[in-house]
Amino acid sequence: MQLEELLVHKEAILTPISDSDPCGEDPKYEDAYSEIKEEVGKMSALGSGSPDWNKVEEHSIKLLKETAKELNLFAYLGFVWSQKYKLAGMTAGMDIAAEALMKFWDDMHPSAKKVRIRARAVDWYHTRLLEQLPDCKSEDRELLQKSLDAVKALKNAVYEKFEDPPVNFRKIRTTFEEWLAQAPEPEPEKPPEPEKPPEPPPQAAAAPAPAAAPAAAAPAAPVAAAPAPAAGPAIQAPAVAGDASLDDVAKALVQMATALRTADPAHPLGYQLRRMGIWARVKMPKVNNNREMLIPGPQPNVIKQIELAMSKSNWTALQAQVEGFFTSAPLWLDLQFYAAQAAENQSQDDILSIIKAETKRFVARFEELLDIKFKGGMALASPQTKDWLEQISREGGGGGGEPDPAAELRSALRSHGAGAFADALNAGQAAIDSASDPRGKMRMRIEVAGFCLEADQPSWADAMLRGLVEELEYYRVAQFEPKLAGKAWRFMLEASRKLKAFDPAYGDMEQRAMRQLAQLDLSHIGDFPVELKKKGPGGFGGGFGKGPAAPKPAAAPAPAADAKPAGK
Repeated sequence: MQLEELLVHKEAILTPISDSDPCGEDPKYEDAYSEIKEEVGKMSALGSGSPDWNKVEEHSIKLLKETAKELNLFAYLGFVWSQKYKLAGMTAGMDIAAEALMKFWDDMHPSAKKVRIRARAVDWYHTRLLEQLPDCKSEDRELLQKSLDAVKALKNAVYEKFEDPPVNFRKIRTTFEEWLAQAPEPEPEKPPEPEKPPEPPPQAAAAPAPAAAPAAAAPAAPVAAAPAPAAGPAIQAPAVAGDASLDDVAKALVQMATALRTADPAHPLGYQLRRMGIWARVKMPKVNNNREMLIPGPQPNVIKQIELAMSKSNWTALQAQVEGFFTSAPLWLDLQFYAAQAAENQSQDDILSIIKAETKRFVARFEELLDIKFKGGMALASPQTKDWLEQISREGGGGGGEPDPAAELRSALRSHGAGAFADALNAGQAAIDSASDPRGKMRMRIEVAGFCLEADQPSWADAMLRGLVEELEYYRVAQFEPKLAGKAWRFMLEASRKLKAFDPAYGDMEQRAMRQLAQLDLSHIGDFPVELKKKGPGGFGGGFGKGPAAPKPAAAPAPAADAKPAGK
């Protein structure tokens, strides 16, 4: 079915149910609504048969037109259309859902007071579209452009209406962009053949006249010049002498970047010139035996400002903060991760590409920076920044490959932030449930545990990790995937060390984690130095004390149901 055929329903679906009650009554008590839920539920229920998608489509359209404007119904209709009609259906569903959010947000069902239920509906819809995406590939450039417009409209509507947007639609948007770039260009229309001039009427032959001398060629009439294309903001380039040093050129680049960003803050060239100029003057810093520079780390209030903007999804503020701090902290690689997050969540694709490319070039010059710290021990690149750098390194290798689900979950959790801890864990549970194999589920659980630590919830991290590390040992994961096991034990060590400050009993698990990490991945150990304090003649206090005790049985929740208990 063509897109236009599906959109014939749009006007009626977006027409208010009545003037006095534009969104109608809650449809959850309607028989048709119950039948829709029953059919959709068959997707995950074993032995219940296949869903009747025709019934879901018919009931959803009828209820939306005649009974209620309800967010789940828009999600069900958009999903079933993508099932039945592929890209045209996906596009029509997103287009209608975007307009419905903008038009009926205040009164639509579920109630605006139940924002988490609304968020779950959007998250469910987004997940189903991702599942359908591989079957919707098209080379129809016109349809792909409409699809891209529709997903951008839906993303903008979600970001405008939700204080904490549940999803960002990035994967769908970038996939459409890739398909559009790969789609063949339409062949240009051939210009019409010029009409043949009519043949002159026959004339009587005349005696040839003597050839006249050729006349002097008249000067050609001046041709009006074609209008020049509209230029960007006029920027006066600073004067640089012919014998200028690299430092002079770098300063000039920064001046140009500042002027350009003042004239047009969204111009990507301003971000590129700024990074080129600032990083051109950077030299490898000197470090001590602990890999610490003499340069102190950022002030706590700076970190707090960034974390607050991230937790509130205030991408405009985050972008301004990062660019402001970049001048005084060019080695702090976390800033580039935050800059990329801000650009990506504002759909600033050109700026995002520049941030990735320039950061990748800079890190290639100074790979050692990944293991260097500020004075005081704060790393120049946090674990999430290292993961991001690894990801963009893979993107440049040869096509990029499929996105890493664990990295996508990590980004989604941080988009929620500590201020929306419950919503973030809902997203984490959805990712765990959607993982297709035990290893994938384990990776998702490790990411959620890491987020708990970032959100200053070490008790929940400990509760998750105790079950995880038992599974790791039972299945001998460390033998064939030491990096994965090392990440889990790193988080276990961090949680235990934080909790030991309140209860010394956590010291047993801390020492167990240290022993495991020492065997698996030494790169993490630098983040957990041990200070030995003089205890008395012949002994030391702090650190290990009298030596590690035997680890106590896990007191936290048991491992996942599908895992066998250790030792059996």
